[in-house]
Amino acid sequence: MTKLVFLMHGVAVRDAEYGKPLQKLVKQFLNQRGQKFPDFCKGFWGDYLGETERTWREIEQELADREREDSDFDAKTNFRYQETRQGQFSQFVGDAFSYLNAKTGGQIRKLLTDKLKQALDHYQTASEIYFVAHSLGTAILWDILFSNRFAADDPALDFRALLRERIALRGIVTMGSPIAFINMTLGTTPQDLQRNLQVYVHNARTAIPWLNFVHASDLIAYPIRPLLKTVKPTLTNVDDIYLTRELQSLEGAAFSLAQSSAVQFFTNQNPGLKSALDILPGIAGTPAGHTSYFADPEVARRIARMLYPKMASSEANAGSTDRQLKQLMSRLRQVPGMTEVKSELQKKISQRLDFTDEVLFQFDLKDNLGSLILTKNILQVHHVTVADRSGTIQFFGYVGLIHGAGLRKAVETILSTLGLPRRVK
Repeated sequence: MTKLVFLMHGVAVRDAEYGKPLQKLVKQFLNQRGQKFPDFCKGFWGDYLGETERTWREIEQELADREREDSDFDAKTNFRYQETRQGQFSQFVGDAFSYLNAKTGGQIRKLLTDKLKQALDHYQTASEIYFVAHSLGTAILWDILFSNRFAADDPALDFRALLRERIALRGIVTMGSPIAFINMTLGTTPQDLQRNLQVYVHNARTAIPWLNFVHASDLIAYPIRPLLKTVKPTLTNVDDIYLTRELQSLEGAAFSLAQSSAVQFFTNQNPGLKSALDILPGIAGTPAGHTSYFADPEVARRIARMLYPKMASSEANAGSTDRQLKQLMSRLRQVPGMTEVKSELQKKISQRLDFTDEVLFQFDLKDNLGSLILTKNILQVHHVTVADRSGTIQFFGYVGLIHGAGLRKAVETILSTLGLPRRVK
């Protein structure tokens, strides 16, 4: 029996291969742990969301006609911020309203239902399905799975029937989700959630895990737990995961501008200006933040853990040993006379001289944590190398002649203090 991952994209996506970066990252995590890669299916409905582009073509034509007819009219002056207007804001609003249109929304739900049926016909050994949705796609998934607003012949009910009769829903992932506010229009109630989740859980025979990723700079993304706080934990376990990343260059520049002393002076005198500048970094950071999820390693890692829950406990153990390795390296940096080599070029040069080195001792650390090697070259310079369990060098340093005698004793003491029993090779 196999696992099936069903992807659902968000606004402004017109490329059917949108999910490839995430697939690649998930595959890397699973390959590292010897787990089977699931089958992937991409739900793509971008062809149904062309109204935004069409509307903008008509607006641009109207502006051009107006400039020809009125010499005092300048489109850039009289209709400012056109790039911003045409950007993610209008794409999100335009695509969202397109889905909420009864005809277009029904077409999208039918397309997704047909795609799911095709996937189940093709991957006939699949017994579990995991939905991974982004942006507007999270609201569409929410609508299809839980809404009580559909007529008896709506494709959403056929979609649910497939989940009852042909495959078990075992996990939901939402990224950059605006569900918290779009649901004000959809009107899905806690009772709707509870009733439908009971059906899905009965089929899956377990509570359904739900990961909701919120990038710190994504103004479209919001937590989802408040919407499910009254739902029984035996039905779903919701985890809002906040991705705090470094500020992007444009966002950082906007933040620095807003925080500068000169600007602060003026904003203190003008509350309206202060409010506008406070939101500026968020506006600058949202495009990069909102599109980052499909290429975020942490998102892929958590999805891999959802697919194979036993990986979570093994990673917890790995995290413990990784902390011990970091403690070991931290203590080595404090050894008198120690110089850590961080340059990759210097490491390569040093590695070429290995054939002249005398190995004083080599330790295999406990729990397959890694290894530590102490060597001495023809100039009596002592090198210490720490490698992780994969053999990758994590620390490479040396001490001069006058500190060489004390290095071995220091290493012995460090290993003993950290409780790292070892075997001498």
